[in-house]
Amino acid sequence: MKILAIDIGAGTQDILLFDSQKKVENCISFVLPTPSKFYAEKLKTIACHVYIHGDTIGGGALGRAILRHFQKGYRVVMEESAVTAEKMEHDLRLFIRGELDGEKVFKENGHGAVTLKPLPGVFPAIVTGPNRDLFRKTSFKFIYAAPAGNTMMTGPMGLVRAAQYRFTGSES
Repeated sequence: MKILAIDIGAGTQDILLFDSQKKVENCISFVLPTPSKFYAEKLKTIACHVYIHGDTIGGGALGRAILRHFQKGYRVVMEESAVTAEKMEHDLRLFIRGELDGEKVFKENGHGAVTLKPLPGVFPAIVTGPNRDLFRKTSFKFIYAAPAGNTMMTGPMGLVRAAQYRFTGSES
């Protein structure tokens, strides 16, 4: 099975062309600047009020460019969402109990959630991503992930595993 997995984050877009006939280390992968960096550069050339509409693709450079635009006296209208350690811990505890509502997550500008069954017992969370240090502010035990030895491929590998489960009923 071949799967093209793209994870667009705050600083990079991480791309993996997964091929189940190869070792994951031998699959084509590459990391590029996120589109939000291009939008941030474009915003530097605009001298008027701005309305931003669209799906979240990562904040980083774009968030800083919006702040600079605002500081120049221009209005910037967009929907705002915040991630806090407390909210993350609350939602993750709901997820572990099998009680997190995917629709609620979407309405709060998240990517959604699917809970197959509650997870019994206590176990460490495996975390990744540019905001992974938020876990230091929670009571969870955690470890950092590095699939195929590459932390940049954590997002795409998660997408690959989800696609495998969805289409074949297994993760391999």
